[in-house]
Amino acid sequence: MSTSISPVPEAPPLDCSFLFSDLINFHMQKNPTFPIFVYADEQAPNGTTEITFLEFGRAAHRVAHALRPARQGDEGQVVMLIAHTDAILHHAAMAGMSIAGLVPFLVSPRNSAAAVADMMKKTNCSRIVTLDHAHHDLIDGIREEIPDRELIIDELPTLTYAFPKLGNEVESDPFYPYPAAASRPDLDRPAIYIHSSGSTGFPKPIAHSYKVQIHWMKQRTIGSLHYFSASRRLGVMALPSFHFYGLTIQLYVPIATLATAVLYPPRSATDPRAPPVIPTSDNVLDTIRKTECKLLATVPTFLEQWARSQDAVEELKKLDLVFYSGGPLPEKIGDALCAAGIVIGSAYGGTEFGIPALLPDKKDVADGDWIWMRFADNIKIRWAPQGDDTYECQVLTTEDHQMAVENLPDVKGYSTLDVFVKHPTKDMWKIVGRTDDVITLASGE
Repeated sequence: MSTSISPVPEAPPLDCSFLFSDLINFHMQKNPTFPIFVYADEQAPNGTTEITFLEFGRAAHRVAHALRPARQGDEGQVVMLIAHTDAILHHAAMAGMSIAGLVPFLVSPRNSAAAVADMMKKTNCSRIVTLDHAHHDLIDGIREEIPDRELIIDELPTLTYAFPKLGNEVESDPFYPYPAAASRPDLDRPAIYIHSSGSTGFPKPIAHSYKVQIHWMKQRTIGSLHYFSASRRLGVMALPSFHFYGLTIQLYVPIATLATAVLYPPRSATDPRAPPVIPTSDNVLDTIRKTECKLLATVPTFLEQWARSQDAVEELKKLDLVFYSGGPLPEKIGDALCAAGIVIGSAYGGTEFGIPALLPDKKDVADGDWIWMRFADNIKIRWAPQGDDTYECQVLTTEDHQMAVENLPDVKGYSTLDVFVKHPTKDMWKIVGRTDDVITLASGE
């Protein structure tokens, strides 16, 4: 809705009594007028359009109807989502698949046909939801890679189908809820697949169970955003929706903490074939100004570009927190931004192990320790000495922090291969490399 005054929102239960799809329904009932998304809109009276939990939830239910009518067929079918489209629609599609009892597999459209075919084999997937006009060459290539597999290719429902009254839906508008499941799935079954970067070969499909989804939504990194700002608007517009970072910050954070994700305007609202807005350092700042958000999640590449512009630095100084992930930021760039008065820090995590590090404390940033990290006290880290005063970070499974991948030989946990050094005086850590020498680019690739 274009404007809304919500009562005090009701926090969702994050104790695994509700699954991800249940949380969508929870917010539709308990927080219907609270905005999950907002974007700049010159046509709107106040310059922005909000998508409420009511409208987003209904959109997800409509997608569920379209992709699995009347809940026909088997529960737990793995379905790939390959769609270069607006984040609002991408998230509605993912949520709709979950409501329909399907297992969404979020796939980057930049993958090769061979890589996608390999992941389909590994997950026993035969169905793809996509955009024919944008990805027909990729789909043709996938067919050639696995000619013996009968593929089901479905067109992604349009934005106007999912959001018929975009930004203006109210409770009295027509709506038919999707039928509920007859039984609750096992918490350890896959709820969603996300793939690794493929930096050392084909990307690998990584299953997140229903338990992992909820455990990671209640991580303290996610829940600590409100300590930084009274504003509930979080700028996440430049992140890819299919990536773990984008999915978490754009969708899981609003659902878990009742923040509002600031996104780009959906271009497919007027033309179903229109590609989404391409993120640039300029249009990120423009969106921040127009939506008056005070928190920004970004990637190092943009920070490097902004550091060269005094105007950009002045805009970033107005924010309560700027945090980045997906790659390294040169220390001299971060030092300059910090010295200019920008509250900056990194978010550390991975598709296999979640987000164990806390967002930076303002006092630590004031001390110049923006590049150092604290780990949440409810996260169990084993620091494996590397023999040169460096340590590999190993994240261990606990009762309320389940790893998506467990690869340690002696205990349940994940070997990140990320190497850290300890702060000389504080209980903080700085990443300095990897044991496998994989290079992560500042663009997050």
